[in-house]
Amino acid sequence: MEGDSMAEGPFTVVWLGIDDAPGAEWERYERTLPTEELAVRLWENATLYANTKPVSISPEPDWTRYTYDGYTPLNR
Repeated sequence: MEGDSMAEGPFTVVWLGIDDAPGAEWERYERTLPTEELAVRLWENATLYANTKPVSISPEPDWTRYTYDGYTPLNR
């Protein structure tokens, strides 16, 4: 479909994570994914847990193409 294409990849997602251990510190993680959809889903998963915090995603995806509950668009 013309005008319905996703942004070009690869996409790099950066997030922080912390272990559930005394004295644990936040660590930086980075992953490169080949498609916009995979990158957005990784970002979405990082928002679901208290021990992960999404930091950045590049290039910027078209957030309006994705939803959390089938109705509400995802955003950064």
